[in-house]
Amino acid sequence: MTKPKIEFCMLNLERKDGSKKARQIIERDLNIETTAYGCMTNCYNCAKSLYAVVNGEYVYAETSEQLVEKIYQQLEVEPAR
Repeated sequence: MTKPKIEFCMLNLERKDGSKKARQIIERDLNIETTAYGCMTNCYNCAKSLYAVVNGEYVYAETSEQLVEKIYQQLEVEPAR
């Protein structure tokens, strides 16, 4: 079985209110693979909100907690590719 893949932007992770906490929470789930890239060329949205890419689909949120919730919601729609 293929694990779902969650991708994060390193710049978004390192923002003051960044997605780092969301990634730490998601990494506890051994059934999910996480990766971080230096820049995902999504700069406009990266500057405005937290985000992750869930199996190729962008997911945006205002807080880390909301991002985790939206990641799991997207995984229900598209478990893995």
